[in-house]
Amino acid sequence: YGNCHLCCVDWRGLASQGNVLRDGLDACVSKWAAMAGAVCGDRMTAEAPEACRRCPRRYGAMSGFG
Repeated sequence: YGNCHLCCVDWRGLASQGNVLRDGLDACVSKWAAMAGAVCGDRMTAEAPEACRRCPRRYGAMSGFG
């Protein structure tokens, strides 16, 4: 359907980066790049989407992934 999800754990699209059919790939990639610093790295910041801050995978709690 063109929806961009931040990761496979967010299958509901709560931290959606947009829709490539509606917004275009460049816009979706730009949104991801703008938020990557808040989500990735040693510590997640308060600017990270709520779906990421509440993620059960955040601390490796889910078995069977990665």
